[in-house]
Amino acid sequence: MPKDSTVLKLAKELIDIPSTSDKEGEKGVADYISDYLRSCGIESRTFEYRKGSANLVAEIGGKDRLMLNGHMDTVPVGDKKLWEHGLKAELLNGELYGRGASDMKGGIASILAAVSDIDFSKAANHGILLTFVADEEGKFTGSNWLLDNKKDIFNRVKYGIIAEPTDMRIQVAQKGIACMKISFHGKAAHSSAPQLGDSAILKAARFITALEELAKGFTVEDKILGRGTVNTGKIKGGTATNVVPDSCIINVDRRIVIGETPELAADQVKGLLRKMGINAEVKLYGASAFKLDKDSKIIEIMKRASGSKTYGAPWYTEAEIYKRKANIDCAVFGPGYSEAAHQANERVSVNNLEQCTEVFKRVITEWCSS
Repeated sequence: MPKDSTVLKLAKELIDIPSTSDKEGEKGVADYISDYLRSCGIESRTFEYRKGSANLVAEIGGKDRLMLNGHMDTVPVGDKKLWEHGLKAELLNGELYGRGASDMKGGIASILAAVSDIDFSKAANHGILLTFVADEEGKFTGSNWLLDNKKDIFNRVKYGIIAEPTDMRIQVAQKGIACMKISFHGKAAHSSAPQLGDSAILKAARFITALEELAKGFTVEDKILGRGTVNTGKIKGGTATNVVPDSCIINVDRRIVIGETPELAADQVKGLLRKMGINAEVKLYGASAFKLDKDSKIIEIMKRASGSKTYGAPWYTEAEIYKRKANIDCAVFGPGYSEAAHQANERVSVNNLEQCTEVFKRVITEWCSS
């Protein structure tokens, strides 16, 4: 049996460390990465900013640094009955299966394998910054904690690469998010006399239908990202089948493009509620859409290193946070399959892992020698 390549060995071992942000936390993965970097002669710092949740940072060479970033947490495995392969890291027909294979322990493995194969002794002017963060699948608390509490780390960083799954393409734009929790109120009554009550669920249902119609008329369009979208992903209401429900809560995921804001999306919802005569409370969490300037240096570096094309993604990554809080231009590039993320039987191509490692080596070498 042939010996696993460095990146494949790393990916397998990372996958087999559970690290959902709401359960085990990322500390186990951070400890593994710390030990591996130390074996390569690279010291790092781990910041456990809450129990089990940890960020790891390594500053290597030079004053001006290029950031390579990955999140250590994963979404839960979910229903194990849906998994044919990958409850533990499993190699099959050139594909590595397991939770986090694509999103994004495969990307972290490619970064680590690249770094371990480079001599940084001559990186006097330009070095790299490794940031492996917590809770990206939650509320982005890991990156936000670093940017809010250790901002000096990023003082000499202008460019970055986030190794999210992009199918080996260069992601230069992404939609923003406007997540809304909408609470509807009604009046309880016995279900045998519904006319005596006021159903909060019916209000929510009418609103959801109207919101879908509203979305068909979104007019703001970006050349790369297209138009915004809306999805009602969760609904909770009522107390019993024989009671007219006096409360109902829905969670709406609105994806926004350049030219829209989270506040605009919330105002659209509030305006629709007013038009329908429905009194409801709207709580908003949002982040803006993001697009790199077409002449950003990181795009040219990534094109030379990978030969890949650029594209815009409908999902959100932390590239927007690093731009907004630290003015870092981040391209997104990784070995994972975007369609495999968050799915049962999550997988990544071993060929992509190895190719991505070579791309990162080229990027780091060019940067450090410039």
